[in-house]
Amino acid sequence: MSDFVYTAADKDGAITQGKMDAPDKDTAAKLIIDQGLTPLKIKDSQSVSISNLGASWQLLVFAQGIFLGIIILYIKRMRKIPTTTNE
Repeated sequence: MSDFVYTAADKDGAITQGKMDAPDKDTAAKLIIDQGLTPLKIKDSQSVSISNLGASWQLLVFAQGIFLGIIILYIKRMRKIPTTTNE
């Protein structure tokens, strides 16, 4: 088993971060999805930590996570909009 850190979005688009123990990255993704979250990023906790990056890089990574979260939320909401056909 390995420790994985993840960033995920909930159904409202709110970004959350966490850590979990799983045998591999795919299993970690499945466990995150089982929690009702959409995985945005999953990394082995042994890899480079965001806290080791400079402030500008941290902001960039944070902004990309929010942007991806917004896109995911938009797609989920678009799926719920009924389509009409012109007959």
